[in-house]
Amino acid sequence: MTPDTERLRAAVARAPWFSRATLDPASLRPLDHLCAGPTTVTWAAVDGTDGTDGTGAPAAVLVLAEDDPALLSAVLALAARPAWTTARGGGVRWHGPPLTAARLGAQLTATVTNAVARVTAGRPPEELVLKVYRTLGDGGGELALLSRLAGRRAPLPEAVGHLEYLAPDGRPGGCLALVTRVAPGVPLDVPLRAALRAHWAGTVPDQPLDPLLERVRAALADLHHALAELRPPRPAPLADRLPRLAGTIADVRRTLPESTGPRHRLLDRCAALADRWAAGTFQAVGPVHGDLHLGHVLVDADDRVRFVDPAGAPAPEAGPLDDLAALVRAVECFTADEQVARTAHRRAYHKHRYATALRRLALAPATAARPLPPPGADWAARAVAPLTAGAAPGALRVPYLLRALHELRHHGERAGDQDADYYADLTWISLRAFVAATGRSPRA
Repeated sequence: MTPDTERLRAAVARAPWFSRATLDPASLRPLDHLCAGPTTVTWAAVDGTDGTDGTGAPAAVLVLAEDDPALLSAVLALAARPAWTTARGGGVRWHGPPLTAARLGAQLTATVTNAVARVTAGRPPEELVLKVYRTLGDGGGELALLSRLAGRRAPLPEAVGHLEYLAPDGRPGGCLALVTRVAPGVPLDVPLRAALRAHWAGTVPDQPLDPLLERVRAALADLHHALAELRPPRPAPLADRLPRLAGTIADVRRTLPESTGPRHRLLDRCAALADRWAAGTFQAVGPVHGDLHLGHVLVDADDRVRFVDPAGAPAPEAGPLDDLAALVRAVECFTADEQVARTAHRRAYHKHRYATALRRLALAPATAARPLPPPGADWAARAVAPLTAGAAPGALRVPYLLRALHELRHHGERAGDQDADYYADLTWISLRAFVAATGRSPRA
């Protein structure tokens, strides 16, 4: 093994975005590389933890550089001309207008899934966003969606161009990076944080929260309307969601350090409730954003709402209620995080250890009859109400379970990272309270 390969393996194993539960960093092997200025961009195959993805092909091809700033700078340089040839005879192609006088700006932290930064390019200068997909090809779905929505009144950013990687044998390797115009505004967590802190202080927030969240709900309806013009929703049995839910539960179990215990019993209860709720019920299935959280909801100075970073390949059986459930979970997680951090600071605790203690207490058998509410639950419930107004009773139960379990799998795959373990603890607390409440009421 060369020193460069050893260095890449070590860097990947430490990266917070890398799923150590599903991918094996020791299997990393470089496939190709390209020098862009002082940085070398490397394409490297990484096997799944079972060795393959079931077909004998590598589970993933990662796009790597020394660190995120180096990766973003190098990829931006690749967009400066139409074509490049890689070390092993592959290629990189830029599809879009030339990015002249391009300069890298601030890196955006709304996602760890990909490397994202602001870019200034052109004369006169225009603000753009560059997203580099850490896993080659992940951007194909997003690019196709934005291209199909071009010219429609959808609250999504406009694609400017993209970089495509071609393998040494000439076959398309997948979307390497996407450049879009900036969607103006601040992430939704900014006004939420101001409102929550005003609540703590007993004052009135500068911006009333309910009208803002009603506009978010209306903008989400506009997005779903635009998506429905591409592919109309159709009714489908809710039971169609059960195989994915069961698979996600199995994935979560594999990330847990113990083979039995309160978390496993809670997962059993989730599966049983989902079976009961899905019986004889139908839902609307159709195109969705697929990856909504507070960082992907932007509110501008005129209170217009836009969404960014739609998922490239959402679950085929997903529907509009999944986006709404994701927003509910985002508000709950945000509130719990803020409340735990505040309480831990006031008591001179470390918030990570405090969250673990709360999770153990919430899932303890002694609290089964009267489970502890998640931190900040009352405020979160009031904030969620404008988002879910008009939803039929019980309509969000299975989408909510699917979203919470998706979060647990995501965090569990990164077990050992402090932040991943912390957010997993907060999610377990919320899931316990949700199951306790909905398990008693068939219309909750």
